[in-house]
Amino acid sequence: MLELNLPSGTRQLENGSPFKALIDGVEHAADAVEIGPGRWHLIIENRSISVHLVSFDEEAKRYVFLVNGKTVSLTSRTESDRLLEKLGMGGGSKKKAASVKAPMPGLVVRIPVKAGDSVQKGDALVVLEAMKMENILKAAEEGVVDSVGVSAGEAVEKGQVLIQMR
Repeated sequence: MLELNLPSGTRQLENGSPFKALIDGVEHAADAVEIGPGRWHLIIENRSISVHLVSFDEEAKRYVFLVNGKTVSLTSRTESDRLLEKLGMGGGSKKKAASVKAPMPGLVVRIPVKAGDSVQKGDALVVLEAMKMENILKAAEEGVVDSVGVSAGEAVEKGQVLIQMR
């Protein structure tokens, strides 16, 4: 598996900008130069590689390239992406969530849904205050709220089930 570790605040490869490539769990220094639309010249550990972009899934940050006649899948993540994933708030997961859990300890500020409500992907489910910031926990995909296990003003622990979905 190939994964790009982009510098903080960077959303894409920039000509001549160094980055780290994680190949089978080993980090390598790398550099890229765009040579045409969807075509780049990479240098990884002093090896020259020409690549052609076949497809890109923006939500999953997954690229598919053609490299020397072989198809290569690549995932691009920033430091922020890795931190959000570690906190259980990362995107890109396609599996259906049966429950919404608190990603951190906090205080429930409000719950804009109730049992029986239909929700769409991205709808707010719970507003959780943690470290003096309000965090809006959103639906990962469409579904129906089965039950709400907390109420506004309640303190919750990391991993506590807040809402059950179906």
